[in-house]
Amino acid sequence: TTAPGNTPPPPPTDETRGMRGRALLVGAGFSAALALALPGSAEAELTCARVPQLASEFLHSHVAIKRLTPELETRAIATYVQRLDASRSVFLQGEVVAGQASLAGIMERMRKGDCEPLMALHKQLVAENAELEEFVRQFVMAPGYALDENVTLVLDPAERGNPKTAAERDTLQKSLIHFQMSNYLSAGEPLEEAKKRLVHRYELRTKRLKELQQDDILAGF
Repeated sequence: TTAPGNTPPPPPTDETRGMRGRALLVGAGFSAALALALPGSAEAELTCARVPQLASEFLHSHVAIKRLTPELETRAIATYVQRLDASRSVFLQGEVVAGQASLAGIMERMRKGDCEPLMALHKQLVAENAELEEFVRQFVMAPGYALDENVTLVLDPAERGNPKTAAERDTLQKSLIHFQMSNYLSAGEPLEEAKKRLVHRYELRTKRLKELQQDDILAGF
């Protein structure tokens, strides 16, 4: 439905659908190409400057797109930032926009050996997941915690989008926690054991992010 006075945007044409589809495929192809370049020898070492080179080699063999245009780079950046928070529950909307802006012109910077924007964004991701881990721990381990069976949750991350404010994020996180706890409890887990398992799940997520090396971060771009 459309609010009164608002005109819905025209549906995408076949041409724009094709452009968007090709851009998404290229973004996915970058990740696949970079994953194949994980260090196995001195020649295959994945460095900051090597990423744009691999992207160019990939595009050179691409059927429809032969070079990295500003539009494609923008879409690749948007896809990357979205993958960092696939559940759309960690970053706020403003942080997504800021993260994408921080990577503007990233290919040119990486050609010069500058990966700092990627590393800074990863550092932010680690910090926010560590905060989320503590939020989950404090919430479920609080005396008197009980499952809210009436909580509502939009399961599709793309449909619900990123929260706009910290308060919205807290509300979303509590809903996700209740949903995850309900899965444990419905499988027969005792409440106290379910709490521990859920907290451990978030601990492992933070641990994995902290252990990622620069090679891993570059391969994920």
